[in-house]
Amino acid sequence: IIDEQGRVADGDQIMALMAARWAEQGRLRGGALVATVMSNLGLEHFLSAKGLRLERTRVGDRYVVERMREGGFNLGGEQSGHIVMTDYAT
Repeated sequence: IIDEQGRVADGDQIMALMAARWAEQGRLRGGALVATVMSNLGLEHFLSAKGLRLERTRVGDRYVVERMREGGFNLGGEQSGHIVMTDYAT
C-alpha cells in the first residue's frame, strides 16, 4: 500500500494494524496472527506488546493458510503484502 504522501507500508505493517484492530474489536481468533519466517521481528514485538502472538510458518501462502486452518486463526499473510482473512476468503 502506498499512502497519499508516496510512503510505502509493507505487509508486516498492514498485518500489525489489522491484528491490533481486530483484537480490539474481539474479531481476532486465537489471539494470534499467522505469518511466515520472513516477517520482521518488529512485528512479533508489536504483537507481543498488545498481548498477541505471532505464529510463524514456512514461506508461502499455502503454509500460512494450513496453519490458520490447523489453529483456527482467521488472519494471516506474508510480508510481501498477501493478506489472508478466512472470515471472507482464502
